[in-house]
Amino acid sequence: SGGTPSNPVFYTWVVDTLPPAMPLVTSHPSDPSGTANATFSFSDAHQGVAFLCSLDGPATFCNGITTYVGLADGSHTFSVTARDTAGNQSAANVFSWTIHTTTPPSPHIDSGPTALSNQIAPAFSFSDAQAGVVFSCQLDAAQPAPCSSPAVYVGLADGIHTFSVIASDPNSGRSSTPATVPWTKDTTPPRVSCCSGSATVVIPDPAIFYFNSGSSDVVSFLCSLDGAAFASCTSPVTLSISTPGDHAFAVKGIDAAGNVGDASFGGVHVTNCRCQIPGDYSSPVFNDQISATSQNFKVRVTHSANSGGTVLYTLPSTARGWQFSPDQMHFVFLSSLPYPNSPLEATVLDLSTSPAKRILTISNVGGAIEFSPSGTYLMVVGAPLFSGNSSQYSVSVYRVGDISRGVLVYSTTSFGATAAWGFSNSGVQAAETSFLFAFAASGQETVTWNVAYLPTGKQTISQTSTLGNTFWRFNPCGNIIALVSNKPGFSEQVDLFSTETGAHLGGTSFPVQNVTISSTVDNTGNGQEVGKITNPQQTIVIAQDNCGPNTKNGSNVTVSPVCSRTNSSPVTVTFSNVSQDGGTGVNQSSTGNTPPGDFQIGNPPVYYDIATSATYSGDITICINYAGITFSGTPRLFHYENGAWVDRTTSVDSTTQTVCATVSSLSPFALFSQPAPQAPAITSADSATFQLGAAGGFTVLSSGSPTSALSESGALPAGVSFVDNHDGSAVLTGTPTAGGTFNLAISATNAAGNTTQNFVLTVSGAVIAPFTLATSFTPPTILMTGISTLSFTITNPNASVSLSVDGGVIV
Repeated sequence: SGGTPSNPVFYTWVVDTLPPAMPLVTSHPSDPSGTANATFSFSDAHQGVAFLCSLDGPATFCNGITTYVGLADGSHTFSVTARDTAGNQSAANVFSWTIHTTTPPSPHIDSGPTALSNQIAPAFSFSDAQAGVVFSCQLDAAQPAPCSSPAVYVGLADGIHTFSVIASDPNSGRSSTPATVPWTKDTTPPRVSCCSGSATVVIPDPAIFYFNSGSSDVVSFLCSLDGAAFASCTSPVTLSISTPGDHAFAVKGIDAAGNVGDASFGGVHVTNCRCQIPGDYSSPVFNDQISATSQNFKVRVTHSANSGGTVLYTLPSTARGWQFSPDQMHFVFLSSLPYPNSPLEATVLDLSTSPAKRILTISNVGGAIEFSPSGTYLMVVGAPLFSGNSSQYSVSVYRVGDISRGVLVYSTTSFGATAAWGFSNSGVQAAETSFLFAFAASGQETVTWNVAYLPTGKQTISQTSTLGNTFWRFNPCGNIIALVSNKPGFSEQVDLFSTETGAHLGGTSFPVQNVTISSTVDNTGNGQEVGKITNPQQTIVIAQDNCGPNTKNGSNVTVSPVCSRTNSSPVTVTFSNVSQDGGTGVNQSSTGNTPPGDFQIGNPPVYYDIATSATYSGDITICINYAGITFSGTPRLFHYENGAWVDRTTSVDSTTQTVCATVSSLSPFALFSQPAPQAPAITSADSATFQLGAAGGFTVLSSGSPTSALSESGALPAGVSFVDNHDGSAVLTGTPTAGGTFNLAISATNAAGNTTQNFVLTVSGAVIAPFTLATSFTPPTILMTGISTLSFTITNPNASVSLSVDGGVIV
């Protein structure tokens, strides 16, 4: 008390209630993240603060760089706060992200081409057990490219290819192991070598066709006879063909990929004549009329068709004469060279082409020219060559039928002006087999006979006989000739020779008045037609045919066309006029050309191929009994003419079950009927799916009678069209260039009504053509600030494909 006061004591402090700023997180994992580790970097504007970090739980003190390892897949939350020395704590900076480290499973290829395939545009469908993945596809050595199922490839070459696809997880950036499918594309059709076997078959012997693979990949064959539908077959094929004439056999190969090759053809000539004719000849077909007209001293050969005459060839003004072949397939004209007393020149034209094609020119022609009866050969006599008081002629035979250019077959020389010639022909073979040329030399009382066997072009017979009454006769097959000669007051000599070998087969001599050469039916009951050379002491028989000449010379000749070995026939044929005996036959078959329009063949199906070797003129009446055959309506008798069925019915007798028709020629016949009218119905599915950019097709089918006309309304996708086949079906076909769903209406209409089907056409998918992507960047690192996507364009033959890069992953 009362003392001196002490000095004051002071205490100073700072009041700080302001929290520091929220920390700035300068780096963190990506979201989502494909790694189980996470590193965070952060800082604060206040100096001297401490940091508290929290990961999915309580906070602990931490440094400015904090790392977490071994985190589980799933969602995670990181937060950081700053605490100053006064204990003030900032707001938390929070970052949440998802970790996904799982690799997706390998995709499953659901469908694709077989290991060996002939698909033009193979398609691969694929899927993955993990949802949300994206796919990359690779073909062969091309770079992988994003794709979707199905992936379709076009324009691939034949050979081995490999398709692979991987699945990628866009979250983790991880990709699966690839799923791979190798396959071989084979679109090359196989080859077949056809045919070996007999060139000529005598009924009832079978025709046998041998064939083999022209390429090693053939696994099966398809065969057809005379244009019938192809059916499965193996070599050799044995067929019983009962219709005389030329028949065409075709065979195709099928390889393991399903490719069907082009047909390889062979043929056989079928005959009733047992003459064993060698060679393989085909009959040319020319149905349109051939006419010759003369105007302004020029000859024009015209081919008359429905639209009028077409000029095939114009003859030169020097033309001196002309001649058509009997089959009207060839034309020959003579012309003189442009100087006085020049020899003639013969020109042969093939009329099967337009314009006509010159196939042979023959110089130094004497004027005599003659086609063989079949039109296969042309005989030409050359201009005479004089030597003293004698003259010499060349006689030549050329083959002009069934070849692209005429060829010399046989040539001989004639002395003297008296000559005769002739070809063998019986109507049972397509081409003649033999040719005879006989001449009498001036001042000599002998006749020289020269006979050539045309399939080989060799002269096989050269005989002389005494000048007088001389004549000859070939047997119908042309492989035997009878030479007959006599001198007035002497006996008659008859000799038989083989035209193929020249061998002397027999002969006889007898008084002239007793000689006969005839053709008749023998009395043994087997119906053989025979040629006979007879005298009172000897008969020489020439067998000709297994079937008798059942069609005799006369008017209104009616015949049942069956061979004598057959007991009955459902067919009768009445000829208005027959000028030369012959045989008429019928072959019944269960297969033939498709009936016209809505007409139907009966049950069982029967086609009738009627042919005759008789010479006839005028109308022919055909009557067919249809007992045992059922029809859906009244049967009508059709005749196959110029490639189409024509209704030639004149009467139908339901009591006797007989249908008759009148025609002017013979060829296949059939009985067809037309069912009762039936309202149309569309029987095919009401939807289809096409792939964008890939060729597609869908067949619309309908029923009803008569055949329905099909039409479509509605907007079709670009590149797709609708085509009515006019047979109760139509096709949607083409390569769509626009995708989407297209609602269409398809209508079927016939005389009995109409119907409409609502149809949905879906165009989906995308075409991915193989291409190679080569991309490089300089410098190798691209720094993007404020840009999340880098876009660039690659051009390939099919489209422009845009790719974007984000975080190093092509998305």
